[in-house]
Amino acid sequence: MDEDSHFLSANVRPARRLMRLAQDFLCDIVADGLALEGRTLNLNEQGLAVALPEPVFADLDCVQVILTAHDGSLFHLTGRVVRQHQATIGEVVVGIQLAELSVGATTNLIEKCAPHSPFTMEADPFRYPEPSGLRGWIHALLGQPPVPPPDRRRIPRLPIHTACAILQPEMTHKGLTQDLSYSGLAVLFPNFSPGQLWGAILQVKFVRLKALPVSIEHRGLDALVRFRVDNIEEGKERWRDLHYSYWRHLS
Repeated sequence: MDEDSHFLSANVRPARRLMRLAQDFLCDIVADGLALEGRTLNLNEQGLAVALPEPVFADLDCVQVILTAHDGSLFHLTGRVVRQHQATIGEVVVGIQLAELSVGATTNLIEKCAPHSPFTMEADPFRYPEPSGLRGWIHALLGQPPVPPPDRRRIPRLPIHTACAILQPEMTHKGLTQDLSYSGLAVLFPNFSPGQLWGAILQVKFVRLKALPVSIEHRGLDALVRFRVDNIEEGKERWRDLHYSYWRHLS
């Protein structure tokens, strides 16, 4: 290696900054005013993976990551949760995509990570698995990553069976939830008619949801309907608390 190449490899900072670094830092994740204590698994300027004791059940347009700078002060990073999965009992790995960082946040992040040299790299917990089998070989040939495992969802689904009702002016149609997430749910309805879906509000416990049907699976006279939550009309805090209580019970 010549002198110029050595100088570039040792001093060009952008390539070093964009690496996914295995770093274990204490942090807080704040979403909808609720803070969860966790620790980072790896990070760079574009995103990070954080281990939390439970999932983030919240409107995920914006979350705050709070870290301690090298001088002991706190600095904030803004991002959004892109996926979550349970790693072990009592630990959920959350992937956060960061928004564009300010100069101050970038400086703090670099100065916090840089002293840990040489850098120790590890596999990203959200890295696609190596291609295997015919389908994996085709994906590799086409330059396409394989489909990620199905359990790595933006918000975990919980196998909860509880009463649910479609509220309409002329009638109330009752069903039973098969699974719940903060942003969606699946409900089994007996004697189902598709016309009952439109213009209706779902009620689960003491929460009212404006939900849009995504798919319908007919099971004889019954049907399993999957909904995407469009808006929490009533009981937003109860909806979040419901998920946390169920998660803690199941874990």
